[in-house]
Amino acid sequence: MQRVTRDAPRATGTDARAQPSGAGVFRADVEGMRAVAITLVVLYHAGLAPITGGYVGVDVFFVISGFVITMTLGRELARRGTISIPGFYARRVTRLLPAATAVIVATLVASWLWMPPIVVGDIALDAVACTLYAINYRLAIVGVDYFAADAPSPLQHYWSLAVEEQFYLVWPVLLLAITVLLARRARAGDKGRTIPPVRAAAVLLVVIVVSFAACVWLTGRSLPWAYFAGPTRAWELGLGALVAVTAGALARVPARAAAVSTWVGLGAVVASALWYDDATAFPGSAALLPVLGTALVLAGGCAAPRAGAEMVLRGSAFQWVGRLSYSWYLWHWPVLVFAPVILGFEPGLGIRLVGAAGSLAIAAACYTFLEDPVRRAARWRARPWRAIALGVSLSAGAAAFAVLVSATVPEPVGTGTAADLPAAMGRYASPTPTGAAAGPVLAGSDGSAAAAERELTAAITAALSRTAAPANLTPSLRAAGGDVPPIYADGCDPPMTDVTVSSPCMYGVPNSATTIVLYGDSHAAQWFPAVNLVALRHGWRLHVITKSSCSPAYVVTYNWRLKRPYSECDAWRTASLARIRQLGPALVVMSSRIGSPPATDGDPDRTWVDGWRRAVQPVVADGIRVVLIHDTPQPKTDVPRCVSTHLRDVRRCATPTREAVLYPPLRRMVAEAVAAEHVTVVDPTPWFCALGMCPSIVGNVLVYKDATHISTTYAALLAPVLDPALAG
Repeated sequence: MQRVTRDAPRATGTDARAQPSGAGVFRADVEGMRAVAITLVVLYHAGLAPITGGYVGVDVFFVISGFVITMTLGRELARRGTISIPGFYARRVTRLLPAATAVIVATLVASWLWMPPIVVGDIALDAVACTLYAINYRLAIVGVDYFAADAPSPLQHYWSLAVEEQFYLVWPVLLLAITVLLARRARAGDKGRTIPPVRAAAVLLVVIVVSFAACVWLTGRSLPWAYFAGPTRAWELGLGALVAVTAGALARVPARAAAVSTWVGLGAVVASALWYDDATAFPGSAALLPVLGTALVLAGGCAAPRAGAEMVLRGSAFQWVGRLSYSWYLWHWPVLVFAPVILGFEPGLGIRLVGAAGSLAIAAACYTFLEDPVRRAARWRARPWRAIALGVSLSAGAAAFAVLVSATVPEPVGTGTAADLPAAMGRYASPTPTGAAAGPVLAGSDGSAAAAERELTAAITAALSRTAAPANLTPSLRAAGGDVPPIYADGCDPPMTDVTVSSPCMYGVPNSATTIVLYGDSHAAQWFPAVNLVALRHGWRLHVITKSSCSPAYVVTYNWRLKRPYSECDAWRTASLARIRQLGPALVVMSSRIGSPPATDGDPDRTWVDGWRRAVQPVVADGIRVVLIHDTPQPKTDVPRCVSTHLRDVRRCATPTREAVLYPPLRRMVAEAVAAEHVTVVDPTPWFCALGMCPSIVGNVLVYKDATHISTTYAALLAPVLDPALAG
C-alpha cells in the first residue's frame, strides 16, 4: 500500500515583488511567511525531529495563495474595470511552468538512470498527471489502494500545485461573475469596479463552511481523499480570499491589536509544526490551527504593515528564502527521494540536511537563470495567448517525454537460466465434484505432504545460492503488484470504513455440504490460493471473510490511514463472528498480521494474547475446529523493486530469518494461549526460510508481491504442505 505521506506544499505561485500589469502583490509578511512555511516543510521532509508537523506548510501556502491571487485580481478589476482571464492564465503559466517542467524532466531522467525499472512507468504516469494538474487525484486513488507501494513518488509533491491550479481555474471566473452581477461602480464616472466585499464574503463563507465540513467528515473515513482532493482544501484557499476581500475593513483595526494578531498567528503556525506529527488526523479539524494562524498574520498585516511579527518576517534572510520558496519546494523533494537510491543506503539526518541545503542551491540557480527571466520577459506579458501557447507546449512536451522514458526503460527480466517450479515435485490435484482443475502446485514426488515439505526445503536451500534472477520468473516483476487473490476483484474484502460482511464470497465446491471459512485481514487473504486448492481437493465449500487491516483478535488497533482507533474493525469482527456461527462451518482458518500496536493502554503483548483467546473461544465452543496460521516472515524491503534493481544478484534481496520473523516472544505466547483452547497452530516459517535466510525467489517463483504479502503463485505452491493441518 501506498501509505499517505505528509507531503508538503508548493510555494504559492504569486511573485514576491510587484510586477507590471497587476501581476503580483508584494507584502513583506507574505514573503516572510513563505520562508517560514517552506523551511518547516523541508526540515520535516529531511527528518529533523522537532519539526514533526512541518506538513502544515501546505495550509500556510494555500491561505497565502487565496489571499494574494484575490488581491491581485481585485487591483486589476479596480484599475481596468474587468479581469483579463487570458492575462491571468498567462501570468500563471510564465510564473509556474518553466521551473515545474524542468523539475519533471530532470526527475524522469534521474528515474531512468537510478530507479528500479518496475517503478519508472509509475513515475512516468505521475509526470503525465502533473502536466494535467491531476496528480492530487491520482495520489488519492493510489492512496486508498491497500496494496499500493509504500515508497513515495519523487513527483508526489506536485499534488499541491495541482490543487492550486484547480483553484486558479475556477476562482477568477467566479470572482468576475460576482463582480459583474453584484458589484457597484467604484465612483460615479469611474470605469473601474470593486469587488463587493459583503456579497463576495457571503459566497466565500458558503464555500468555506461546506468545504471544511467535507474535509472533517472525509478525514475520518478516507484520509487520502481528504488530504489530496481539491474540494476538501478549498476552504483554506477560500479563507485567504476572504481576508483579501475584507482587507478594507481590516485596515481599520487598531494597530496594536493587529500587531498582536500577527504574533498569535505566527505562533499558531509554528506550534502546529512542533505539536502535530504523523499520528495527527490531518487535515480535518486539526488544520484549523495553521490555517487560522496564517489568516491572522495576513489580516494583521492589512492594518499594521510595519508592526508585530512582520518586523521579524521582514528580515533579509526571510525575504531571500521566501523569494526562492517555489523553486526550493520543487527541487528539495526529488533530491531527498533520490539520495538513498543513488547512495545505496538510507542516509542519516546529517546527509539529508546537506541534501536539503544542496537543493536550495539548485533552486537559487533555477530562479536566477530560468524562473525569473521567463516570467519577466516582455514578449509573454505583451501577448497573453503566446504565453498560454508556451504553457501548452511545455506541458505537452513534458508528457511526451514521460511516455518516451516509460517506453525506453529496460524490461526487468532475469538474466539467469530458466528454473523449474518447485512443482518438479509433482502435481497437487485431485478430482473434485465440479471437475475444477487445481492447477500446478508443489507436491511431493511420491504424493505425500511430508515429501512435499522436504522438497520445498530443498528448493529454498537451493535458492539461497542463486545469484541471477531466472529468465522465467513467475509472476513477472511488472505483474507482481497486481498478483492478488481474486477475492478483491470479487468484492469480498470490504472497504476500510465498511462494517458489513461481504456475501456470498463462496469458493471451492459451492454446493458441498461441508463448509470451511477463511477469516482475517489481508495476511489471511494472502492464503486464499492455498486454502482454496485444499478445499477443491477435499470437496469443501470455502467462505471468505476478510477485511484488510482488521485482525480476528479482539484488539482495538490504531488505524494509521484513518489516524484514529479502528472502530469499524471492531464492528466488522462482531458481524463476522455472527456470520460464522450462522454458517456452522466444520473449520475456520484464521490469520493476521502480527504486532500492530493496540490503541489501548497496557501491555501490548498481553493485549494481543487475550484478544486471540477471545477470538477463538466462542468458535471452539460451538464445536468448530480452528486452525491459526502464524504471520508469514516479512522481507526487509519491497521484493519486486529489490529484485528489479539486483537482477544479477538476488541474494541481496534475501532477509535473515531472525529479522523476518517478527515478535518471536509474542508468537510463542499466542500459540500457547490458543493451543490451550484446542486450536491447531501452523508456523509457516519453514516454508519460507532455511539455513537462517529467507530468499526472495524459490525456483522460478517470486515469493512476495510487495514488502509484506506473498504472491498468489507462491501461496498456491504451499497447498500440499498446508493440507495436513486443514484436513486434520
